[in-house]
Amino acid sequence: HFIDRDGDRFRHVLAYLRSLTVPAVVHSEDRVLLHELLEEADFFGLQGLAEAIEARLAELDDARAGARRAEQAQAEELARQVGRAVASSLFPQQKRSRGREHVFTTDVEF
Repeated sequence: HFIDRDGDRFRHVLAYLRSLTVPAVVHSEDRVLLHELLEEADFFGLQGLAEAIEARLAELDDARAGARRAEQAQAEELARQVGRAVASSLFPQQKRSRGREHVFTTDVEF
């Protein structure tokens, strides 16, 4: 039989077949390579390799989502700080009336 597959991808499949251990390349952050290897694992019916690759892709997705959440939280905190700085520069002293403070309010939470 003749199998015509990509040699660069197949070397990782061959490494898996020789040792039945997941090749180190599966721990890569290169999503394109991982999807290519997943295609090869599916083609050759290598469920163990496919599952390892899918697990790695899920880890990368989780890491990406976590980084996005952290960036969003930082951006929101920065916006609050800028809002406070602008409000305090526009209203440096609060007026007092019968012991109560006049408070600057907006629809935006600072």
